[in-house]
Amino acid sequence: MKGYLNQLKVRHTFLTQQIERKYLIANLPQEWHTNVWFNTGDQGYYDAENNLFVIGRYKELIKYKSRKVAPSNIETQLMTHSAVKDVAVVGLPHDIDGEHPLAYVVIKMDDQGHPLVTAKELIDFTNERVVDEEQLRGGVRFIERIPRNKFGKVVRHQLVANLHCEDASSRYDVFFKLCNVNRNHSVGYKQRVVVVRRDCGYLNWLVIFCSIEMAFMKLLYLSAIDFGIQWILWGLASWLKTEKFYDLAGSSTFALIAFLAYNKYSTGHIRTKIQTTAILLWAVRLGFYLFSRVLKEGHDRRFKDAKEDPSVFFVYWTLQGVWVIVTLLPSLLMVMQRRQPPLSALDWLGWLMWLVGFITEVVADYQKSQFRSNPANAGKFINTGLWSISRHPNYFGEILLWCGLFTSASSTFTNWWEYLTILSPMFLTYLITQMSGVPPLEKYGLQKWGLLPEYRAYLKNTPVLVPYL
Repeated sequence: MKGYLNQLKVRHTFLTQQIERKYLIANLPQEWHTNVWFNTGDQGYYDAENNLFVIGRYKELIKYKSRKVAPSNIETQLMTHSAVKDVAVVGLPHDIDGEHPLAYVVIKMDDQGHPLVTAKELIDFTNERVVDEEQLRGGVRFIERIPRNKFGKVVRHQLVANLHCEDASSRYDVFFKLCNVNRNHSVGYKQRVVVVRRDCGYLNWLVIFCSIEMAFMKLLYLSAIDFGIQWILWGLASWLKTEKFYDLAGSSTFALIAFLAYNKYSTGHIRTKIQTTAILLWAVRLGFYLFSRVLKEGHDRRFKDAKEDPSVFFVYWTLQGVWVIVTLLPSLLMVMQRRQPPLSALDWLGWLMWLVGFITEVVADYQKSQFRSNPANAGKFINTGLWSISRHPNYFGEILLWCGLFTSASSTFTNWWEYLTILSPMFLTYLITQMSGVPPLEKYGLQKWGLLPEYRAYLKNTPVLVPYL
């Protein structure tokens, strides 16, 4: 269609002959020679005079809102500036618009080595000459050399990889030297820029190392806050010999760490907002419920002996710190991601799992508290409502909601090591089913009702965790 940008497809007998030769396919059907179109991967359009213009590769186009922007158009305008030696334009991810055009520019210097133009001047120069979607909303970054292949074509994926490393600190200098990468500073915006050369054979490993190290330093900061809170409150709880604010401290730490991570590291993407809100809702609800319960009952039998021994009590508080940071790990990595892809089915699946798990946990806790508040049920075990299809439906909901948050967080993962955070829901499941959740409650139930035939039947006919399984 004239004037409209579309993918370029071609058909020709020569192409089908090449397919027959390459894949050893004899006598392709006749319709392949006349009706089959081959996608070239290029984008182009016809003008009013039926001339075909090829503007670039589809995968290199910048996706601004619902429009496709060709980097070559912007590069052409920038090259008309007398102070520009070379230029390459890539898409800078944006939470709302998709991508913004970002220009890497090699500029000319005067005799004293000073730049002949500033980044702002180049932005203004370009924006006056291009249409709205081609505006340099991503800015201009100065670079020593544009990476090109042996045919002179810009290697844009190296410039995109460059965005991942822009926050790397000076302690990486030795690694940059290993792969022949220099450093410079953007003139005008004063942002650190990594200049990637064509011969950077270690680039992928460098990006992985940078991402792991930066994530580790952020997690170390959050972990210090987490364990600092637990150990300070351990000292207070040991001095007072009380366990009443143990669970409140745990849920409050969840909320605090999630909020700090969002406030300090998030780009504000809708995904991070939903994920953080889900964690805060869970933490506030659980903390209020558990704190109210322990105040009402006056004690928590889990800590009957532990609170008398500070060293044993310390283990419990430390384990709570581990529980907080490990359980939050996938969500923290997701919040820290600077490049947030559009919402996907994986996000919605994860949040649906969280919602089902959250509702299950809330309903199970409510049913149990109502059961206990009825004087007629004194000394009895609950086997109604959700408790009729699972002996621990609240724990089932707990595991399900955190598996859901891992699922949604995984939609942003781009490195293999990030998927190792699947150990987070696995650790939580082990903690609940083998250590502090199910085992002591099962033991307590056997001690209290183990001789009752109806309790024996309940154990036999009701799954421990997953309903109907």
